[in-house]
Amino acid sequence: MPIVWREQMSVGIKSIDEDHQRLIALVNQFADIIRQGGGGLGGQSEGAVRTLLGRLQAYTNEHFAREERIQDQANYPGLKENRTHHAALIVELNRKIERYAAGAKAEKQLTGEELSAFLNSWLVEHIIKVDLKMKAHKFSGVW
Repeated sequence: MPIVWREQMSVGIKSIDEDHQRLIALVNQFADIIRQGGGGLGGQSEGAVRTLLGRLQAYTNEHFAREERIQDQANYPGLKENRTHHAALIVELNRKIERYAAGAKAEKQLTGEELSAFLNSWLVEHIIKVDLKMKAHKFSGVW
């Protein structure tokens, strides 16, 4: 099931909300490929899948860096917790994508469906459990 952006997911900072929407779009694109049966590596869409996952990794890094800069500039009290959470998420994301890309060569193979489910929960849980805490802080002049 695709992730649907809802106003309740908004942290109230335009650039972060736009980042979240773009990340959701990337995760949903991957899920669409998997649902259509084209997510297996070694198949016809392997190049597209690898490119999409690379874009997801790169944009996740960009987003986390931007979010942390904004939090730092606003003296956000949750910055340290968020940095720690971001670092752990990046490690976990990279490991899952590496396992998926390794296919049958992986010690424990990760299917496209499993990776898709992970990406959905990974992103939504981070927004809801970590990022929404920012709503309570004043981020004046940050867009």
